Amino acid sequence: MKDFWSNFRRITFTNQNFFTVFLVWVICAFLGPFGTYEQIPLLGRAIYWGPLVALALLGSGLSCAIALQWLPCRNQTEHVLISSGVFVILFSPIMFVVASSGFIGNLPNPISLAHVLATAFAFACVLGVWGVLFGEQAVLFGEEPKERARLYARLPDVGLNTIVRITVQDHYVDVRLSDGCSHRLLMRFSDAVNEMDDADGFCVHRSHWVSRDAVAQAVKDGQKEFAILTSGERIPISKTYRQNVVSAGFL
Repeated sequence: MKDFWSNFRRITFTNQNFFTVFLVWVICAFLGPFGTYEQIPLLGRAIYWGPLVALALLGSGLSCAIALQWLPCRNQTEHVLISSGVFVILFSPIMFVVASSGFIGNLPNPISLAHVLATAFAFACVLGVWGVLFGEQAVLFGEEPKERARLYARLPDVGLNTIVRITVQDHYVDVRLSDGCSHRLLMRFSDAVNEMDDADGFCVHRSHWVSRDAVAQAVKDGQKEFAILTSGERIPISKTYRQNVVSAGFL
């Protein structure tokens, strides 16, 4: 579950999403979908749609995290479609109840469930496609999309999953992904670490490289120290690489 909440935070709370939510909120406030234009003045629409759009952001992040954790996808297109479907299941009932409850008065046209489902699915797809095209940070903020490390090219299509750990296994390296899947590559550990390029991670041992986001804490057990991953795994910390863990703020 720690991986799940880590993915949820990483996916949801980005400048890209905050900008998208702000843009959707402004559009909803001015255009007044679901009959709110006729029933509520501009200020009221802004107050009404703000919490709903923010809730939609949380719902989309939760849907993406669920898809990553329990519904593995072969590529980004599958991830967008599956997470959009999860979003519809989670968020559509809320939209339907609020839109048809009479909270905003007697709407001139009845709200159909099909209309709500289509709107929720379209909203989720737009967020998903936006994320695929522009990465975790929107180009609107002057930041270039981050290129993935070269090691990803040696793996099958991993979709939106990220490398969280690299471990020596005899003459192979075991590459662990954020969805829990592992891939064994015939190459030297030092070459694998080198091909992670500028990824935010570090060696904790001569046989172990970890992503910074995958580390929950570092603990001392007797004379030995361990990095505890969000998955619950314990990775030994050697004296040679202890400074990496200290510099990362875990010791």
